[in-house]
Amino acid sequence: MIMKIFKYIPLLLIVASISCTKVFDAPTEFSLFGNVTLEDETDYSGITVEVYSMTKMDTAVTNLQARFPSVGFPITQAAIFDHREKTPLYTTTTDENGDWSINKIEEGEYNIVARKAGYGWKYVYNVTAATEMPEIELKPEIRIEGTLDAYTVWGPDQHYVVTGDITVPENGQLIVDKGTVVRFDGQYGLTNYGTLKATGEADAFVWFTHNTPGEDVYWRGVLTSDENASLSIIWAHIDYAENGIVFRNQNNSSTIQNIIIHMCKQSGIFLANEGLGKVSKSIIWDCSLNIKLESKSNFESIYNLIACNEKDHCDGIYCSDSEFILRDNCLYNLKIGVQLLFESDITIEYNFFNNCEIPLKLGGSYSKPKCVVENNTFVETIYKVIELQGEIDYRILFNNIFKSKDDLFITGTIPTDEMIYISNNFWGVTSVDAILNMMSLSDAANGTLPKQKYNIEPILTSEIKNSYPRYDN
Repeated sequence: MIMKIFKYIPLLLIVASISCTKVFDAPTEFSLFGNVTLEDETDYSGITVEVYSMTKMDTAVTNLQARFPSVGFPITQAAIFDHREKTPLYTTTTDENGDWSINKIEEGEYNIVARKAGYGWKYVYNVTAATEMPEIELKPEIRIEGTLDAYTVWGPDQHYVVTGDITVPENGQLIVDKGTVVRFDGQYGLTNYGTLKATGEADAFVWFTHNTPGEDVYWRGVLTSDENASLSIIWAHIDYAENGIVFRNQNNSSTIQNIIIHMCKQSGIFLANEGLGKVSKSIIWDCSLNIKLESKSNFESIYNLIACNEKDHCDGIYCSDSEFILRDNCLYNLKIGVQLLFESDITIEYNFFNNCEIPLKLGGSYSKPKCVVENNTFVETIYKVIELQGEIDYRILFNNIFKSKDDLFITGTIPTDEMIYISNNFWGVTSVDAILNMMSLSDAANGTLPKQKYNIEPILTSEIKNSYPRYDN
Protein backbone atom coordinates (compact mmCIF):
# COMPACT_ATOMS: atom_id res chain seq x y z
CA MET A 1 0.00 0.00 0.00
CA ILE A 2 2.80 2.41 0.94
CA MET A 3 4.58 1.57 -2.30
CA LYS A 4 1.43 2.45 -4.29
CA ILE A 5 1.25 5.84 -2.57
CA PHE A 6 4.90 6.59 -3.36
CA LYS A 7 4.23 5.56 -6.94
CA TYR A 8 1.76 8.43 -7.43
CA ILE A 9 3.70 11.16 -5.56
CA PRO A 10 5.53 12.45 -8.71
CA LEU A 11 2.20 12.66 -10.55
CA LEU A 12 0.60 14.58 -7.68
CA LEU A 13 3.50 17.03 -7.62
CA ILE A 14 3.16 17.67 -11.37
CA VAL A 15 -0.59 18.29 -11.04
CA ALA A 16 -0.01 20.64 -8.11
CA SER A 17 2.63 22.51 -10.10
CA ILE A 18 0.31 22.96 -13.08
CA SER A 19 -2.53 24.12 -10.83
CA CYS A 20 -0.30 26.71 -9.17
CA THR A 21 0.92 27.95 -12.56
CA LYS A 22 -2.65 28.49 -13.73
CA VAL A 23 -3.57 30.39 -10.57
CA PHE A 24 -0.59 32.75 -10.41
CA ASP A 25 0.48 33.21 -14.05
CA ALA A 26 -2.84 33.56 -15.86
CA PRO A 27 -3.40 37.28 -16.62
CA THR A 28 -6.63 38.86 -15.44
CA GLU A 29 -8.51 40.50 -18.28
CA PHE A 30 -11.66 42.56 -18.60
CA SER A 31 -13.87 44.16 -21.25
CA LEU A 32 -15.01 47.72 -21.82
CA PHE A 33 -18.00 48.88 -23.77
CA GLY A 34 -19.91 52.12 -24.22
CA ASN A 35 -21.62 54.54 -26.56
CA VAL A 36 -20.37 57.64 -28.39
CA THR A 37 -22.57 60.03 -30.39
CA LEU A 38 -22.00 63.06 -32.61
CA GLU A 39 -23.84 66.32 -32.01
CA ASP A 40 -26.54 66.98 -34.64
CA GLU A 41 -25.90 63.67 -36.46
CA THR A 42 -27.79 60.37 -36.64
CA ASP A 43 -25.08 58.05 -37.98
CA TYR A 44 -22.46 57.53 -35.30
CA SER A 45 -20.28 55.00 -37.09
CA GLY A 46 -16.52 55.33 -37.54
CA ILE A 47 -15.71 57.08 -34.27
CA THR A 48 -12.33 55.92 -32.97
CA VAL A 49 -12.19 54.73 -29.35
CA GLU A 50 -8.74 54.13 -27.87
CA VAL A 51 -7.32 52.85 -24.59
CA TYR A 52 -4.14 54.54 -23.34
CA SER A 53 -1.79 53.99 -20.44
CA MET A 54 -1.85 56.61 -17.72
CA THR A 55 0.64 59.48 -17.93
CA LYS A 56 3.22 59.28 -15.15
CA MET A 57 4.80 62.26 -13.44
CA ASP A 58 8.41 62.27 -12.24
CA THR A 59 8.40 60.40 -8.92
CA ALA A 60 10.62 63.05 -7.33
CA VAL A 61 8.04 65.72 -8.20
CA THR A 62 5.16 63.78 -6.69
CA ASN A 63 7.28 63.19 -3.58
CA LEU A 64 7.90 66.93 -3.29
CA GLN A 65 4.18 67.59 -3.51
CA ALA A 66 3.49 65.00 -0.84
CA ARG A 67 6.03 66.70 1.41
CA PHE A 68 4.80 70.23 0.65
CA PRO A 69 1.07 69.90 -0.12
CA SER A 70 0.53 73.66 -0.32
CA VAL A 71 2.78 73.90 -3.39
CA GLY A 72 1.07 73.61 -6.76
CA PHE A 73 -2.03 71.41 -6.90
CA PRO A 74 -2.64 67.63 -6.93
CA ILE A 75 -1.40 66.30 -10.27
CA THR A 76 -4.15 64.27 -11.92
CA GLN A 77 -4.61 62.80 -15.37
CA ALA A 78 -6.86 65.76 -16.20
CA ALA A 79 -3.83 68.02 -15.76
CA ILE A 80 -1.15 66.10 -17.69
CA PHE A 81 -2.65 63.51 -20.06
CA ASP A 82 -2.29 64.21 -23.80
CA HIS A 83 -3.11 61.32 -26.13
CA ARG A 84 -1.10 62.94 -28.93
CA GLU A 85 2.11 62.17 -27.02
CA LYS A 86 1.34 58.46 -26.64
CA THR A 87 0.52 55.29 -28.59
CA PRO A 88 -2.81 53.57 -27.87
CA LEU A 89 -2.78 50.09 -26.35
CA TYR A 90 -6.18 49.06 -27.75
CA THR A 91 -8.28 50.56 -30.54
CA THR A 92 -11.75 50.06 -31.98
CA THR A 93 -14.46 52.02 -33.82
CA THR A 94 -18.17 52.54 -33.22
CA ASP A 95 -21.05 51.10 -35.22
CA GLU A 96 -23.86 53.25 -36.66
CA ASN A 97 -25.52 53.37 -33.24
CA GLY A 98 -22.31 54.59 -31.59
CA ASP A 99 -21.77 51.34 -29.70
CA TRP A 100 -18.26 50.00 -29.14
CA SER A 101 -16.53 47.31 -27.13
CA ILE A 102 -12.96 46.18 -26.45
CA ASN A 103 -12.22 42.76 -24.97
CA LYS A 104 -9.22 41.14 -23.35
CA ILE A 105 -7.86 44.29 -21.73
CA GLU A 106 -5.17 43.48 -19.20
CA GLU A 107 -6.27 44.44 -15.72
CA GLY A 108 -5.11 47.93 -14.78
CA GLU A 109 -6.03 51.62 -14.90
CA TYR A 110 -6.34 53.47 -18.20
CA ASN A 111 -7.50 56.61 -19.98
CA ILE A 112 -10.10 56.36 -22.78
CA VAL A 113 -10.13 58.65 -25.82
CA ALA A 114 -13.01 59.10 -28.27
CA ARG A 115 -12.21 61.08 -31.42
CA LYS A 116 -13.22 61.67 -35.03
CA ALA A 117 -11.85 64.03 -37.68
CA GLY A 118 -13.67 67.36 -37.59
CA TYR A 119 -14.82 66.88 -33.99
CA GLY A 120 -13.24 67.66 -30.64
CA TRP A 121 -11.93 64.65 -28.73
CA LYS A 122 -13.17 63.57 -25.31
CA TYR A 123 -11.27 61.87 -22.48
CA VAL A 124 -12.44 59.55 -19.71
CA TYR A 125 -9.77 59.22 -17.01
CA ASN A 126 -8.75 56.48 -14.57
CA VAL A 127 -10.84 53.70 -16.11
CA THR A 128 -10.73 50.23 -14.53
CA ALA A 129 -12.73 47.01 -14.74
CA ALA A 130 -15.15 48.51 -12.21
CA THR A 131 -15.81 51.66 -14.25
CA GLU A 132 -19.24 52.17 -15.76
CA MET A 133 -18.46 54.07 -18.94
CA PRO A 134 -20.41 57.34 -19.32
CA GLU A 135 -22.16 58.24 -22.56
CA ILE A 136 -19.95 60.48 -24.67
CA GLU A 137 -21.00 63.14 -27.19
CA LEU A 138 -18.47 64.72 -29.55
CA LYS A 139 -19.07 68.29 -30.75
CA PRO A 140 -17.91 69.69 -34.11
CA GLU A 141 -14.74 71.76 -34.05
CA ILE A 142 -15.21 75.50 -34.47
CA ARG A 143 -12.64 77.31 -36.60
CA ILE A 144 -11.92 80.88 -35.62
CA GLU A 145 -9.59 83.84 -36.24
CA GLY A 146 -9.52 87.63 -36.13
CA THR A 147 -10.93 90.20 -33.71
CA LEU A 148 -13.67 88.86 -31.44
CA ASP A 149 -17.01 90.47 -30.69
CA ALA A 150 -17.29 92.75 -27.67
CA TYR A 151 -18.63 89.83 -25.62
CA THR A 152 -17.62 86.29 -26.57
CA VAL A 153 -18.06 82.96 -24.77
CA TRP A 154 -16.16 79.80 -25.70
CA GLY A 155 -17.39 76.42 -24.43
CA PRO A 156 -18.06 74.59 -22.29
CA ASP A 157 -16.52 71.32 -23.55
CA GLN A 158 -15.96 72.70 -27.04
CA HIS A 159 -12.90 72.56 -29.31
CA TYR A 160 -11.78 75.71 -31.17
CA VAL A 161 -9.21 75.49 -33.96
CA VAL A 162 -7.45 78.85 -34.34
CA THR A 163 -6.49 79.56 -37.97
CA GLY A 164 -5.19 83.12 -37.51
CA ASP A 165 -4.31 85.58 -34.74
CA ILE A 166 -7.10 86.16 -32.19
CA THR A 167 -7.65 89.56 -30.56
CA VAL A 168 -9.81 90.51 -27.59
CA PRO A 169 -10.55 94.19 -28.34
CA GLU A 170 -10.24 97.06 -25.92
CA ASN A 171 -13.26 97.00 -23.58
CA GLY A 172 -14.11 93.55 -25.00
CA GLN A 173 -14.52 90.38 -22.97
CA LEU A 174 -13.69 86.74 -23.72
CA ILE A 175 -15.02 84.04 -21.37
CA VAL A 176 -13.52 80.55 -21.79
CA ASP A 177 -15.58 77.92 -19.96
CA LYS A 178 -14.53 74.60 -18.38
CA GLY A 179 -13.44 71.72 -20.59
CA THR A 180 -12.77 74.01 -23.56
CA VAL A 181 -9.76 73.15 -25.76
CA VAL A 182 -8.24 75.93 -27.88
CA ARG A 183 -5.90 74.51 -30.55
CA PHE A 184 -3.71 76.94 -32.50
CA ASP A 185 -3.16 75.63 -36.03
CA GLY A 186 0.00 77.61 -36.71
CA GLN A 187 2.21 80.31 -35.20
CA TYR A 188 -0.73 82.37 -34.02
CA GLY A 189 -1.45 84.00 -30.68
CA LEU A 190 -4.24 85.26 -28.44
CA THR A 191 -3.74 88.97 -27.70
CA ASN A 192 -5.84 90.55 -24.97
CA TYR A 193 -6.56 94.31 -24.87
CA GLY A 194 -9.73 93.90 -22.80
CA THR A 195 -10.75 91.18 -20.34
CA LEU A 196 -9.89 87.50 -20.68
CA LYS A 197 -11.35 85.03 -18.17
CA ALA A 198 -10.54 81.34 -18.62
CA THR A 199 -11.99 79.25 -15.79
CA GLY A 200 -11.79 75.49 -15.71
CA GLU A 201 -12.24 72.97 -12.95
CA ALA A 202 -9.97 70.37 -11.37
CA ASP A 203 -11.41 67.62 -13.59
CA ALA A 204 -12.21 69.83 -16.61
CA PHE A 205 -9.26 72.08 -17.45
CA VAL A 206 -9.30 74.84 -20.02
CA TRP A 207 -6.53 73.87 -22.46
CA PHE A 208 -4.53 76.17 -24.77
CA THR A 209 -2.30 74.11 -27.07
CA HIS A 210 -0.95 73.67 -30.59
CA ASN A 211 -3.18 71.78 -33.00
CA THR A 212 -0.38 69.41 -34.07
CA PRO A 213 2.39 69.55 -31.44
CA GLY A 214 5.81 68.32 -32.41
CA GLU A 215 9.46 69.32 -32.58
CA ASP A 216 9.83 73.07 -33.31
CA VAL A 217 6.05 73.49 -33.66
CA TYR A 218 4.73 76.27 -31.41
CA TRP A 219 1.97 78.87 -31.18
CA ARG A 220 2.73 82.38 -29.89
CA GLY A 221 1.01 82.29 -26.48
CA VAL A 222 -1.50 84.35 -24.49
CA LEU A 223 -0.41 88.01 -24.59
CA THR A 224 -1.82 90.72 -22.35
CA SER A 225 -0.51 94.00 -23.76
CA ASP A 226 -2.47 97.02 -22.58
CA GLU A 227 -2.32 99.06 -19.39
CA ASN A 228 -6.05 98.53 -18.80
CA ALA A 229 -6.23 94.84 -19.82
CA SER A 230 -7.36 92.23 -17.28
CA LEU A 231 -6.42 88.56 -17.22
CA SER A 232 -7.78 85.68 -15.12
CA ILE A 233 -6.78 82.06 -15.80
CA ILE A 234 -7.75 79.35 -13.30
CA TRP A 235 -7.53 75.56 -13.71
CA ALA A 236 -5.93 75.69 -17.14
CA HIS A 237 -3.23 73.92 -19.13
CA ILE A 238 -0.93 75.84 -21.52
CA ASP A 239 1.62 73.97 -23.62
CA TYR A 240 3.64 74.00 -26.87
CA ALA A 241 3.76 77.82 -27.02
CA GLU A 242 6.71 80.12 -27.70
CA ASN A 243 5.84 81.95 -24.47
CA GLY A 244 2.95 80.57 -22.42
CA ILE A 245 1.69 83.83 -20.87
CA VAL A 246 3.13 87.26 -21.71
CA PHE A 247 2.54 90.41 -19.64
CA ARG A 248 3.45 93.81 -21.16
CA ASN A 249 2.54 97.45 -20.43
CA GLN A 250 0.08 96.47 -17.75
CA ASN A 251 -1.30 98.33 -14.73
CA ASN A 252 -3.96 95.83 -13.68
CA SER A 253 -2.94 92.82 -11.62
CA SER A 254 -3.92 89.39 -12.89
CA THR A 255 -5.25 86.19 -11.34
CA ILE A 256 -3.27 83.14 -12.49
CA GLN A 257 -3.93 80.13 -10.27
CA ASN A 258 -4.02 76.33 -10.51
CA ILE A 259 -2.52 76.25 -13.98
CA ILE A 260 0.11 74.04 -15.57
CA ILE A 261 2.49 75.53 -18.15
CA HIS A 262 4.55 72.97 -20.01
CA MET A 263 6.92 72.58 -22.98
CA CYS A 264 7.20 76.24 -23.98
CA LYS A 265 10.03 77.04 -26.40
CA GLN A 266 11.20 80.30 -24.82
CA SER A 267 9.46 81.06 -21.52
CA GLY A 268 6.55 79.67 -19.55
CA ILE A 269 5.78 83.15 -18.20
CA PHE A 270 7.35 86.30 -19.67
CA LEU A 271 7.04 89.84 -18.29
CA ALA A 272 8.47 92.89 -20.08
CA ASN A 273 7.94 96.66 -20.44
CA GLU A 274 6.48 97.12 -16.94
CA GLY A 275 4.51 93.90 -17.00
CA LEU A 276 2.64 93.11 -13.80
CA GLY A 277 1.65 89.60 -12.73
CA LYS A 278 1.18 87.06 -9.97
CA VAL A 279 0.98 83.27 -10.24
CA SER A 280 0.06 80.97 -7.37
CA LYS A 281 -0.65 77.28 -6.70
CA SER A 282 0.60 76.34 -10.18
CA ILE A 283 3.09 74.06 -11.95
CA ILE A 284 5.58 75.47 -14.46
CA TRP A 285 7.90 72.86 -15.90
CA ASP A 286 9.95 71.78 -18.90
CA CYS A 287 10.08 75.23 -20.50
CA SER A 288 13.47 76.41 -21.76
CA LEU A 289 13.18 79.22 -19.22
CA ASN A 290 10.24 78.81 -16.87
CA ILE A 291 9.86 82.48 -15.78
CA LYS A 292 11.49 85.59 -17.28
CA LEU A 293 11.26 89.23 -16.10
CA GLU A 294 12.83 92.31 -17.67
CA SER A 295 12.34 96.04 -18.25
CA LYS A 296 10.82 97.29 -14.98
CA SER A 297 8.36 94.42 -14.53
CA ASN A 298 6.89 93.23 -11.25
CA PHE A 299 6.01 89.62 -10.47
CA GLU A 300 5.12 87.34 -7.56
CA SER A 301 5.47 83.55 -7.53
CA ILE A 302 3.67 82.03 -4.55
CA TYR A 303 3.23 78.30 -3.79
CA ASN A 304 4.35 77.16 -7.24
CA LEU A 305 6.29 74.12 -8.42
CA ILE A 306 8.98 75.21 -10.89
CA ALA A 307 10.75 72.18 -12.33
CA CYS A 308 12.19 70.14 -15.16
CA ASN A 309 11.87 66.44 -15.83
CA GLU A 310 14.44 63.80 -14.99
CA LYS A 311 16.40 63.93 -18.25
CA ASP A 312 16.49 67.49 -19.57
CA HIS A 313 17.53 70.40 -17.40
CA CYS A 314 16.20 73.90 -18.04
CA ASP A 315 16.41 77.22 -16.20
CA GLY A 316 14.07 78.43 -13.48
CA ILE A 317 13.79 82.21 -13.17
CA TYR A 318 15.64 85.10 -14.85
CA CYS A 319 15.15 88.57 -13.38
CA SER A 320 16.68 91.66 -15.00
CA ASP A 321 15.92 95.25 -14.00
CA SER A 322 12.66 94.20 -12.28
CA GLU A 323 11.04 93.47 -8.93
CA PHE A 324 10.34 89.88 -7.97
CA ILE A 325 9.02 87.94 -4.97
CA LEU A 326 9.63 84.20 -4.79
CA ARG A 327 7.89 82.80 -1.72
CA ASP A 328 6.85 79.27 -0.66
CA ASN A 329 7.87 77.54 -3.90
CA CYS A 330 9.64 74.30 -4.80
CA LEU A 331 12.38 74.54 -7.46
CA TYR A 332 13.54 71.17 -8.74
CA ASN A 333 16.08 69.83 -11.25
CA LEU A 334 17.02 73.18 -12.81
CA LYS A 335 20.27 74.41 -14.35
CA ILE A 336 20.00 77.78 -12.62
CA GLY A 337 17.24 78.19 -10.06
CA VAL A 338 17.19 82.01 -9.92
CA GLN A 339 19.41 84.40 -11.88
CA LEU A 340 19.50 88.08 -10.90
CA LEU A 341 21.00 90.77 -13.16
CA PHE A 342 21.29 94.57 -13.21
CA GLU A 343 19.04 96.84 -11.20
CA SER A 344 16.54 94.55 -9.50
CA ASP A 345 14.84 94.08 -6.18
CA ILE A 346 14.23 90.44 -5.35
CA THR A 347 12.96 88.61 -2.27
CA ILE A 348 13.50 84.84 -1.96
CA GLU A 349 11.80 83.36 1.13
CA TYR A 350 10.56 79.97 2.35
CA ASN A 351 11.50 78.05 -0.79
CA PHE A 352 12.89 74.55 -1.28
CA PHE A 353 15.67 74.17 -3.86
CA ASN A 354 16.34 70.55 -4.78
CA ASN A 355 18.79 69.02 -7.30
CA CYS A 356 19.66 72.29 -9.07
CA GLU A 357 23.04 72.80 -10.72
CA ILE A 358 23.30 76.35 -9.30
CA PRO A 359 20.26 77.36 -7.19
CA LEU A 360 21.15 81.08 -6.99
CA LYS A 361 23.22 83.11 -9.44
CA LEU A 362 23.19 86.69 -8.19
CA GLY A 363 24.87 89.23 -10.45
CA GLY A 364 24.94 92.95 -9.73
CA SER A 365 25.98 96.22 -11.31
CA TYR A 366 26.84 99.77 -10.28
CA SER A 367 23.28 100.14 -8.95
CA LYS A 368 23.73 97.37 -6.33
CA PRO A 369 20.53 95.33 -6.79
CA LYS A 370 18.78 94.33 -3.58
CA CYS A 371 18.45 90.66 -2.78
CA VAL A 372 16.91 89.11 0.33
CA VAL A 373 17.48 85.37 0.76
CA GLU A 374 15.90 84.15 3.99
CA ASN A 375 14.41 80.93 5.38
CA ASN A 376 15.13 78.74 2.35
CA THR A 377 16.52 75.22 2.11
CA PHE A 378 19.08 74.11 -0.49
CA VAL A 379 19.70 70.37 -0.89
CA GLU A 380 21.37 68.02 -3.40
CA THR A 381 22.95 70.90 -5.32
CA ILE A 382 25.17 69.79 -8.21
CA TYR A 383 27.92 72.45 -8.51
CA LYS A 384 27.61 75.36 -6.08
CA VAL A 385 24.77 76.69 -3.98
CA ILE A 386 25.23 80.43 -4.55
CA GLU A 387 27.27 82.34 -7.11
CA LEU A 388 27.87 86.04 -6.42
CA GLN A 389 28.98 88.43 -9.18
CA GLY A 390 29.51 92.19 -8.87
CA GLU A 391 27.99 94.59 -6.37
CA ILE A 392 24.92 93.23 -4.60
CA ASP A 393 23.02 94.56 -1.62
CA TYR A 394 22.14 91.15 -0.23
CA ARG A 395 20.91 89.60 3.00
CA ILE A 396 21.37 85.83 3.34
CA LEU A 397 20.01 84.69 6.73
CA PHE A 398 18.30 81.72 8.40
CA ASN A 399 18.73 79.29 5.52
CA ASN A 400 19.54 75.58 5.50
CA ILE A 401 22.48 75.47 3.11
CA PHE A 402 23.84 71.99 2.46
CA LYS A 403 27.07 71.66 0.50
CA SER A 404 26.92 70.76 -3.19
CA LYS A 405 28.08 67.50 -4.69
CA ASP A 406 31.24 69.43 -5.66
CA ASP A 407 31.73 70.39 -1.97
CA LEU A 408 31.03 74.07 -2.59
CA PHE A 409 28.79 76.55 -0.81
CA ILE A 410 29.47 79.96 -2.37
CA THR A 411 31.72 81.14 -5.23
CA GLY A 412 32.12 84.21 -7.38
CA THR A 413 33.75 87.62 -7.77
CA ILE A 414 32.91 90.70 -5.71
CA PRO A 415 34.27 94.27 -5.63
CA THR A 416 37.46 95.10 -3.70
CA ASP A 417 37.00 95.70 0.04
CA GLU A 418 33.56 94.12 0.07
CA MET A 419 32.68 92.15 3.21
CA ILE A 420 30.61 88.96 2.96
CA TYR A 421 27.83 88.83 5.53
CA ILE A 422 26.20 85.39 5.55
CA SER A 423 25.39 84.70 9.19
CA ASN A 424 22.73 82.78 11.13
CA ASN A 425 22.56 79.95 8.61
CA PHE A 426 22.70 76.19 9.11
CA TRP A 427 25.38 74.62 6.89
CA GLY A 428 25.15 70.97 7.82
CA VAL A 429 28.54 71.40 9.56
CA THR A 430 29.45 73.63 12.49
CA SER A 431 33.17 74.16 11.96
CA VAL A 432 34.03 77.66 10.72
CA ASP A 433 37.11 76.35 8.89
CA ALA A 434 35.11 73.56 7.23
CA ILE A 435 32.56 76.06 5.96
CA LEU A 436 35.18 78.57 4.75
CA ASN A 437 37.06 75.83 2.92
CA MET A 438 33.94 75.28 0.81
CA MET A 439 33.73 78.94 -0.23
CA SER A 440 35.74 80.47 -3.07
CA LEU A 441 35.35 84.20 -3.62
CA SER A 442 37.70 86.69 -5.19
CA ASP A 443 37.84 90.42 -5.86
CA ALA A 444 38.82 92.08 -9.07
CA ALA A 445 42.02 93.64 -7.70
CA ASN A 446 43.58 91.09 -5.38
CA GLY A 447 42.36 87.69 -6.47
CA THR A 448 41.24 85.27 -3.76
CA LEU A 449 39.30 86.97 -0.99
CA PRO A 450 40.96 86.65 2.43
CA LYS A 451 39.03 84.48 4.88
CA GLN A 452 38.79 87.35 7.36
CA LYS A 453 36.39 89.09 4.99
CA TYR A 454 33.82 86.34 5.45
CA ASN A 455 31.35 87.06 8.24
CA ILE A 456 29.49 83.77 8.72
CA GLU A 457 29.02 83.74 12.49
CA PRO A 458 26.93 82.96 14.39
CA ILE A 459 26.59 79.51 12.81
CA LEU A 460 23.38 77.67 13.63
CA THR A 461 23.94 74.18 14.99
CA SER A 462 20.64 72.59 14.04
CA GLU A 463 18.45 72.61 10.94
CA ILE A 464 15.90 75.41 10.80
CA LYS A 465 12.49 73.75 10.82
CA ASN A 466 10.49 76.59 9.27
CA SER A 467 12.84 77.32 6.35
CA TYR A 468 10.61 75.49 3.89
CA PRO A 469 7.39 76.24 1.98
CA ARG A 470 4.75 76.84 4.61
CA TYR A 471 1.23 75.48 4.81
CA ASP A 472 -1.28 77.69 3.06
CA ASN A 473 -3.85 78.65 5.66
